[in-house]
Amino acid sequence: MDRYNFKKLNEWDGSFQINEEEGTILSSLVAAGSKNINNQFTGVVLGEMLKLGGTETTSGLYGFHEGAGAFAFKNDGTAFIGKNG
Repeated sequence: MDRYNFKKLNEWDGSFQINEEEGTILSSLVAAGSKNINNQFTGVVLGEMLKLGGTETTSGLYGFHEGAGAFAFKNDGTAFIGKNG
């Protein structure tokens, strides 16, 4: 079914795919950032993530600072900006 105005998205089966000829990368998760010596991530994650302490997943754009959530724009339409405390 051609649901989207992007042929590659319509064809995508959810697996990691690189097409160098067409310049596309399709993946369920993309992250950019770094970790400090305490293994705390600072950066941005885009895609599907497993919720902490469970088996349920959530999708969206997430920002982290030293391991703590700094912002989120979720696919369900909810969002937050700023760390607790």
